[in-house]
Amino acid sequence: MTNLNDVVVDINSLKLKVDALNHLAFSNLETIENRLEQDWVTENYTLKKMTEEQVEDLYILSTVISDIWKSVERLQDEIKKADTSQDTLASDEVPARESNDY
Repeated sequence: MTNLNDVVVDINSLKLKVDALNHLAFSNLETIENRLEQDWVTENYTLKKMTEEQVEDLYILSTVISDIWKSVERLQDEIKKADTSQDTLASDEVPARESNDY
C-alpha cells in the first residue's frame, strides 16, 4: 500500500517535470515562429516547409503536455479528496501508512 504523502510528493514532482516540458515546448515554438518571419527562411521553400512542420509538431506536443497537466491536476484533486486524516487513498479500505507501533 502506498503512503498518501508519497503520492502527493510524486504528483508534485510530476507537475514540475510537466511544467518544465511545457516551458521548453513554448520556448521552442516561439523561436521557430520567429524564424518563420526571417527572410533567409521564407526565401528557401524547403526550409520554410520544414520549419512549418516543426511548428505543427510543437503545437501537437504542447497539446499533449496540456492534457497531461490536466490529468495530473485531476489526480491532485482526488488526493485532496482522500481522507488525509487517515492517510488513505479514497480507494483504500485500510490506512495506507504502516503502523510503527510495536
